[in-house]
Amino acid sequence: MKKHGMEPEEYRRLWMARLTDLEESGLTQKQWCGQNDIPYSTLKYWILKINKEKSRHHREGDKKWLAVEVGSLTSEARCGSPAPGAVSVNYGGFRVDIDAGADPGQTFNILRMIKEL
Repeated sequence: MKKHGMEPEEYRRLWMARLTDLEESGLTQKQWCGQNDIPYSTLKYWILKINKEKSRHHREGDKKWLAVEVGSLTSEARCGSPAPGAVSVNYGGFRVDIDAGADPGQTFNILRMIKEL
């Protein structure tokens, strides 16, 4: 659907440029709207819309595949106990046993991915 004779992506780019102009102007949002004959409510709509898109894009960009090594379980692990020095995390239907020497960044990513499921 065209708005003001523009394709949606063109209109979005126009608003990206307008928001950049607003930031560089040093004016308040209401002052900028008055100078550019744009309703304040329209400006607020586009600020929220573009920030939401950026936030969604950022979250989607964070999703990466993580290699997980699966080895044979010890008899202790098969019985439901984590290895000595390890931590067991249960979340929903998942259980993750984290060895004492596990990489903190990788552990965080694994737990974050499970939470997002």
